[in-house]
Amino acid sequence: MDLLTRVFNRTIDTLQLGFAALFDLPLSLIVPVLFGMLCFGLLVFAGFTRLLKLKIPGGVYTFVMLFTAMVMVLLLVDRRLHQLSVEVAAAQSVAMAIPVLPSGSGPTRYLFPKATVDQGLPAILGEYTLGVEPQDAAIDFVSIRATSPEVRQLYLAIADLTAPGLTIHITPSFDRKTLVSDFARSTDSVVAINGEAGRTAGRDAELGQWTGNWIVRGEPVLLEDTEKRPFLSFDVDNRPSYSPAALVDRELTAEKYNTLWGRYDLLVDGEVAISESYEKTHPYPRTIMGVDEHGTRLYLLVADGKRSGHSVGLGLEDAARILQLFGAHDAMKCDQGGSSCMYLRSRDSIVNRPADRVERRVYTHFGVSVASSD
Repeated sequence: MDLLTRVFNRTIDTLQLGFAALFDLPLSLIVPVLFGMLCFGLLVFAGFTRLLKLKIPGGVYTFVMLFTAMVMVLLLVDRRLHQLSVEVAAAQSVAMAIPVLPSGSGPTRYLFPKATVDQGLPAILGEYTLGVEPQDAAIDFVSIRATSPEVRQLYLAIADLTAPGLTIHITPSFDRKTLVSDFARSTDSVVAINGEAGRTAGRDAELGQWTGNWIVRGEPVLLEDTEKRPFLSFDVDNRPSYSPAALVDRELTAEKYNTLWGRYDLLVDGEVAISESYEKTHPYPRTIMGVDEHGTRLYLLVADGKRSGHSVGLGLEDAARILQLFGAHDAMKCDQGGSSCMYLRSRDSIVNRPADRVERRVYTHFGVSVASSD
């Protein structure tokens, strides 16, 4: 029974992803593809009736064709309307970002070295605009929009790990995939990002090689570190420590009170450490976690990608250089592509535009909340 359930779930997931990709095509391509699918379906239907020697009135064929066409049109309209709602919400979220003020223009404080960022970003992104919205005294949300030579949209949350009342949240059990937004609401996280989705987007996909150390409030969920998987840990006081991929460590120690693994190193001891040459420059949707040298800042970076006209994505080398400007010393890339997602409590929604056009369910999540000082 379990096998049948897994096969059924994977079949449904595959069909869902396939139709999602189909309905994301331009209308000029969708119409002929749908017409071809309809004709193929009718041919299969006719073939079965002849094989079974069934006499089907011509009106039945017409009814089946019209009914199938109507269903496809309704699915297309529903998909397009859903995409529109996601696009509008994401555009509104980005538009709400508060512009960064010039130095000396007011009491605005930043959780990053603004002068360094202003000086270094043009060499990496070209023409860009940058906005900062403090979520509270402990967390800044930074929106970066590059327009030339390539269009890119980045979202960066920076948290002060020394702030009173700051709490780190990680998915507590290896149960089922859930949305980042649902996880964030359940933990009252100010900001949350995706963790690991596994080998595929399927609801019951195996982790396969994408596994590592996973510890929540001192309780291990997985201790499966390998020489390919870095991980980021925090002790009970939120002091971070970074373990690079080459170091295999499966011991449960005090500094690993909260731990989540990543896929590959990005920065190690302040130096760019990217093992995949293709990924260095290849633009792609990204999710990245990092910390500074002194253990006082946490960086959560999400880059949109595979969205023509909105964002082409980000190469890992550019991602590493950008994080260095903001002060990161160690960083790892996490599950990416269609999984890349960031939620903000101030919006009560995700703020990026996922590559799948819809939020993808994942096994692990990472969030940060801050208790009120009142």
